[in-house]
Amino acid sequence: MRLEGSLWSVLGLVLWSVAAACGGQAAPAPSAGLSATIQPAAASVQQAIDGLHVEKWKAARDVRDATAANVGSLRRDLTATLPGLIGSADAAPDSVSAMLPLSRNLGALYDVLLRVTVVAESAAPREQTVALEQAMTSVEGARRTLADRLQSASSAEEQRVSELQKAVVAAKAVAVAPCPPPPAAPVKTATPVRRKKKPVAKPTATQVPGSKQ
Repeated sequence: MRLEGSLWSVLGLVLWSVAAACGGQAAPAPSAGLSATIQPAAASVQQAIDGLHVEKWKAARDVRDATAANVGSLRRDLTATLPGLIGSADAAPDSVSAMLPLSRNLGALYDVLLRVTVVAESAAPREQTVALEQAMTSVEGARRTLADRLQSASSAEEQRVSELQKAVVAAKAVAVAPCPPPPAAPVKTATPVRRKKKPVAKPTATQVPGSKQ
């Protein structure tokens, strides 16, 4: 799967924010480049075809001509096409889109090398055939390594997309959720006013008739 660059940036920022909030874990380090695996295989093929003398093989002329054309195709691929594909894959070691062209190219290179080797087994000297067989083994190993890397990168990319989608859904949910109402102010209860009791008037002494006022 591929998303537009701007969308990747936005979604990546959202996911980074979520990760930071959940513990701030750092992103995993990118995988190592593929050149360490592919270039030795390419060098093995180059060495094998450099030692071929197809014009001296014990085969019909049309067979030798077809084989010479296949050898020329291998040379062009090793010098003009394969290096650029390896460089692109090394620049983005976890990118499926960068590894797919390299995988297809290695598959085509293996097929052409196989045709040359089949003819060599019946027409070429033994040392030339052995070199071609060793080159095929090296290319096949590189293809398996690349296939494993593709599978791993594809699974990781699907997981990243799934996590980004979940993060976007969560972000949208937060954006549309209504803000909680502010807490209500506590209601003040009126304190009852205590009225002072009026002092009870003391009874006055009854005046005795005839007494002085």
